[in-house]
Amino acid sequence: MFKVDLQQSGKLFIPFITAGDPLPEVSIELAKSLQKAGATALEIGVAYSDPLADGPVIQRASKRALENGMNIVKAIELGGEMKKMASIFPLSSLRIIILCYN
Repeated sequence: MFKVDLQQSGKLFIPFITAGDPLPEVSIELAKSLQKAGATALEIGVAYSDPLADGPVIQRASKRALENGMNIVKAIELGGEMKKMASIFPLSSLRIIILCYN
């Protein structure tokens, strides 16, 4: 868990991306862009083989990620890679939330 000071803006921007869609390196670039755009946190969805509860856009994103070898272990590692980018780009302040089904 993390705490956020809402007194500065009163609003949070927490976008969602599917880990590894279409490729892991693209997910890292998306994280950079979203932080530049003001994201407070980033929700990373783990691709699931039967995402019936998700809409068609996330279903297609999950399918692409799975076709490129994404799984829960790789998604967690990808979140770690996003945090490691702090030396190149200040991602250390971006909070990462992993969304997965069990």
